[in-house]
Amino acid sequence: MRIITLCAIALSFSALAVSNYPNTYYVPNVDWSKGASVPLGENRRDIFELGSDLPLVYNRGLRHAHQYPIEVTGLVIPYQSMVNVFNLESNNPFKILFNQVALAFSPLKKETDIYDFLGLNPFNSPSSKGIYQIPLFEGLNSKRPFGAGLVQHELAEAISFSCAACHSGSLFGKTVVGMPNKAAKPYQFFQLGKRLTKLATPEIFAFNTNSTQKEKELYALAKSNLRSVGVKLPPTLGLDQALAHTSAGLMRRNPDAWATKSRKYERSPRKSGIERFEASSKPMPWWNLKYKNKWLSDGSVVAGNPILMNILINELGRGTDLHELQEWLENNQNKVQELTAMAFATKAPRYTDFFGVHEIKIEKAKEGEKYFNESCKKCHGQYVKAWSQANADSLTAIEKLETVRVYYHEDTPVKNVGTDSQRYEASRYLYDDLNRLQLSANWEIEFESQEGYVPPPMEGIWSRWPYLHNNSIPNLCALMTPPSKRPMVFWVGEADDKEKHFDKECNGYYVGSKTPREWKRDKYRKYDTRRKGMSNSGHYKGFLNDDGSEKYTWAQKMALLEFLKTL
Repeated sequence: MRIITLCAIALSFSALAVSNYPNTYYVPNVDWSKGASVPLGENRRDIFELGSDLPLVYNRGLRHAHQYPIEVTGLVIPYQSMVNVFNLESNNPFKILFNQVALAFSPLKKETDIYDFLGLNPFNSPSSKGIYQIPLFEGLNSKRPFGAGLVQHELAEAISFSCAACHSGSLFGKTVVGMPNKAAKPYQFFQLGKRLTKLATPEIFAFNTNSTQKEKELYALAKSNLRSVGVKLPPTLGLDQALAHTSAGLMRRNPDAWATKSRKYERSPRKSGIERFEASSKPMPWWNLKYKNKWLSDGSVVAGNPILMNILINELGRGTDLHELQEWLENNQNKVQELTAMAFATKAPRYTDFFGVHEIKIEKAKEGEKYFNESCKKCHGQYVKAWSQANADSLTAIEKLETVRVYYHEDTPVKNVGTDSQRYEASRYLYDDLNRLQLSANWEIEFESQEGYVPPPMEGIWSRWPYLHNNSIPNLCALMTPPSKRPMVFWVGEADDKEKHFDKECNGYYVGSKTPREWKRDKYRKYDTRRKGMSNSGHYKGFLNDDGSEKYTWAQKMALLEFLKTL
C-alpha cells in the first residue's frame, strides 16, 4: 500500500499560493493582439515599463514561480500526508507491515527522492549575484528545491511543483531562472500518479498516511480531477510533451466552450488525430520572450499574453474546471502580471560567468561575426557588439564582449528549413479545440497552426544545447555539419559538471567515448535520430553556396562558433 500512496502523492503538480506581499495593480500597456509589432531594436525586458518598481515585481513573480499561485488548480496533495509516508508513527501493526513491505519495492525512500526524481534544482547560495540571485522568500525552507513550495490550501497545507520545476535549469552548479530544465520528468510523475491512484481510494490514502479528514478530502479532489488528465511521455529526457498532454486532457472532456467534465469521455476518451504524431519539442527560454510576438517553438500562439496562455495549457493538463479558472483569472490579474514581468525580465547566462574571459578569442569571434551576418542574420537577427563601438578601446575585455543592441524582427518569423515536421503537423489537431474555448476568447488567446518553426533569437545560445526544436543536434559542431554526417545517436543529461557534461570545444554534449558512462546505462537518455519526430535533418542551407558546395571551411565555422559564445 505504501508504494500506492507514494505514487499518489507524486502527482502533486499543484499549488495554492498565499503571498505575503500586498497586491499591486497596474495597467498593462502591452498590445498582445495578433500582428502587434515588436519595436525593432528596442528592449522589452521591462514589458510593463515599471522602471524602478521592476525589481520588486520581479521578485514577486519569482515567488509565484516557486509557489504556484493558482488556488483553483486541479491537483492538490497535502504536504503532511507526504511526510507521514516516510516518517509513519503508528501502533497499528497492519499499517506498519503494509508500509514496510511497500517501501522495499518503492524507488522513493525519502522526501528528497521525489525532488530528485522530478529533476528539481536547488536554490542558489545566498551570496549569488545577478541573474543567479534567487531570494529565499520569507517562510520558505531552502531544504526543498526551487519550484517545490509549500502553500496554504483552505483544507490543509499542500506542496506545489510550480513553474520553476521545468523553467529553471542547472548550469554547472548554478540554477538559472528561465532556462529549460534538461532533467525534468513531469510526465513520468503524472503517469505514475495517475496509474496508481486508481488503486488507492481516499480511505486507503488516509489509512497509510495518518491523514486528517481535510487532507483526505484534498486527496479525493486530486483523484477525481486526474480522471480528466491524459498522459503521453516524451521520447527522451529534455523534451516537453505539452501539446499531446493538453490534447489528451481535452479529449477526456465535453467538446463545449468550457470543456466541461464528462464521465463518459473520462472512461472512453475521444480521438483527436494528434496520436499519430510525435509532437514533443524543447521548452523555449524565458529570456527570448521580449523579442517575439508569437509563442512556442512553432510560433503557433499568435495572440495573447504568453504567460496567461501557459496557465491555460497547464490547468487543462491538471484537470482544472475552466469556470473556476476564469474566475481566478478575473480576480488575480496582478499575479499574472507579476509572473509575466518576471519572465520577460530574465536574462541569459553568459559564457564568461563560468569560463575565463580570455578563453574567448576575441579576434576569432569578430571573424565569426562576419559569417553570422552573412548567413544567419536574416532569420536570427543582428547582434551589435561593444567591440564595434567608438569607445571600444577604453573597454575591458569582458565589456567588449557585451551585446549592446539586438535587432530581431518586428513580426516573429516562422520558417520551414527542412527540420523534423512532426511537431507542427500535429498542432492542427489541437488548435481548433483550444480556439473554441470560451476562456481563450475571454483573454484573447489565439492559436494558429504554422508550417515550420521560429528561428529563435540567439541570446544565450551557447547554454541552450542540444539544438533544434526537437533537441536532435547535440552541439554546435554538429549543427555546422551536413545533416548526413551529423551524429545519429547520442546521450542526453544534465549540465552539472562543466568538465564531465560539457564539450567546451564543440559547445554542447559530448558524442562518442567521452559520454558519461552512467548516461549510456539509462535508455531514457538515449537520443536516436532515426525515431519518429527526432530527425536531425535540415537547417543547413545557410552553410551552402548557390551551387550546393560548402560556403565555409571548418576553421571559419569554428570562428562562427566562437562568436555564438559571446551572445
